[in-house]
Amino acid sequence: MTEPLDVGAQGAGLATDYYGASDGGDLDGALGSYLAATRRGTAVTLVALDGGETTVGVARETVVANAQAAWDLLCRYDAEGC
Repeated sequence: MTEPLDVGAQGAGLATDYYGASDGGDLDGALGSYLAATRRGTAVTLVALDGGETTVGVARETVVANAQAAWDLLCRYDAEGC
Protein backbone atom coordinates (compact mmCIF):
# COMPACT_ATOMS: atom_id res chain seq x y z
CA MET A 1 0.00 0.00 0.00
CA THR A 2 1.37 3.43 -0.90
CA GLU A 3 0.60 6.58 1.06
CA PRO A 4 1.73 10.19 1.13
CA LEU A 5 4.57 10.93 3.52
CA ASP A 6 4.66 14.12 5.57
CA VAL A 7 8.42 14.58 5.23
CA GLY A 8 9.64 17.26 2.90
CA ALA A 9 7.78 18.62 -0.07
CA GLN A 10 7.57 15.33 -1.93
CA GLY A 11 7.44 12.08 -0.04
CA ALA A 12 5.84 8.70 -0.38
CA GLY A 13 5.63 5.67 1.87
CA LEU A 14 5.23 2.04 0.93
CA ALA A 15 3.87 -0.42 3.49
CA THR A 16 4.15 -4.16 2.96
CA ASP A 17 1.82 -6.48 4.84
CA TYR A 18 3.52 -9.88 4.84
CA TYR A 19 0.41 -12.03 5.35
CA GLY A 20 -2.47 -9.89 4.09
CA ALA A 21 -3.80 -9.27 7.60
CA SER A 22 -4.63 -5.67 6.76
CA ASP A 23 -7.41 -6.76 4.41
CA GLY A 24 -9.62 -6.33 7.48
CA GLY A 25 -8.47 -2.71 7.79
CA ASP A 26 -5.71 -2.80 10.45
CA LEU A 27 -2.53 -2.07 8.53
CA ASP A 28 -0.64 -0.72 11.56
CA GLY A 29 -1.04 -3.98 13.47
CA ALA A 30 -0.03 -6.24 10.59
CA LEU A 31 3.44 -7.79 10.41
CA GLY A 32 5.36 -6.09 7.66
CA SER A 33 7.87 -3.52 6.54
CA TYR A 34 7.88 0.14 5.54
CA LEU A 35 9.88 2.18 3.03
CA ALA A 36 9.95 5.95 2.66
CA ALA A 37 11.19 7.95 -0.31
CA THR A 38 11.60 11.71 -0.28
CA ARG A 39 13.35 14.33 -2.37
CA ARG A 40 15.03 17.59 -1.46
CA GLY A 41 16.46 19.62 -4.31
CA THR A 42 18.36 17.18 -6.49
CA ALA A 43 18.85 14.59 -3.73
CA VAL A 44 16.63 11.57 -3.25
CA THR A 45 16.71 9.43 -0.13
CA LEU A 46 15.26 6.03 0.68
CA VAL A 47 14.80 4.81 4.24
CA ALA A 48 13.41 1.37 5.06
CA LEU A 49 12.87 -1.04 7.92
CA ASP A 50 12.47 -4.72 7.23
CA GLY A 51 12.13 -7.15 10.09
CA GLY A 52 10.40 -10.44 10.58
CA GLU A 53 8.55 -9.51 13.77
CA THR A 54 7.92 -5.79 13.23
CA THR A 55 4.44 -4.40 12.71
CA VAL A 56 3.84 -1.89 9.95
CA GLY A 57 2.89 0.77 12.52
CA VAL A 58 6.18 0.43 14.43
CA ALA A 59 8.18 0.27 11.19
CA ARG A 60 6.41 3.41 9.90
CA GLU A 61 7.22 5.38 13.08
CA THR A 62 10.90 4.43 12.90
CA VAL A 63 11.23 5.05 9.17
CA VAL A 64 9.44 8.42 9.24
CA ALA A 65 11.71 9.63 12.08
CA ASN A 66 14.80 8.53 10.14
CA ALA A 67 13.49 10.05 6.90
CA GLN A 68 12.97 13.36 8.71
CA ALA A 69 16.56 13.22 10.00
CA ALA A 70 17.79 12.54 6.45
CA TRP A 71 15.65 15.41 5.11
CA ASP A 72 17.28 17.81 7.56
CA LEU A 73 20.76 16.70 6.44
CA LEU A 74 19.95 17.19 2.74
CA CYS A 75 19.42 20.96 2.94
CA ARG A 76 22.67 21.66 1.08
CA TYR A 77 21.08 20.11 -2.03
CA ASP A 78 18.14 22.52 -1.89
CA ALA A 79 18.43 25.72 -3.93
CA GLU A 80 16.80 27.61 -1.04
CA GLY A 81 19.30 26.22 1.47
CA CYS A 82 18.54 25.30 5.05
